[in-house]
Formats: sequence, C-alpha cells, structure tokens
Amino acid sequence: MRVPAKGADVLPDPAQSGLLVLQPEAVARGLTNREVAAELYLSTATVKAHLTRLMVKLDVANRTQVAVLLHAAE
Repeated sequence: MRVPAKGADVLPDPAQSGLLVLQPEAVARGLTNREVAAELYLSTATVKAHLTRLMVKLDVANRTQVAVLLHAAE
C-alpha cells in the first residue's frame, strides 16, 4: 500500500481496488467502455485510458485481442 503524504487521505492500493482485475474481465465479457465505467463508477475517458495502457503493455491492437489473451491464460 502506498504511504500517503502527511495529512493526506489514505490512498487505496490499485491492485486491491478491483480496477486492474475487473476491467480486463469486463472487456472479455464484451462490455463497452461506457458499461465498464458504470460498473466501476469511473468516467468513460478513465476506462479508455486504462484500456489503452493495458493494450500497450500486452502489445495488442484491440480489445478482442485482450479477450483472447485472457481466455488463453485460463
């Protein structure tokens, strides 16, 4: 867990927030960015940014390839 600056609110660990786990699974379920955003109480732009970074890290061109990788990893 990150250590907050003195006087700052405690920041949740992103790995424990569910964002890193739910978003790829939501993409694999065929949800749109808007639907993922609604599930996570985030803006559509935030979901798009996270998904874009995920695709870069996985070296894939689209969300279908993300889903294929997730299913292959199971």
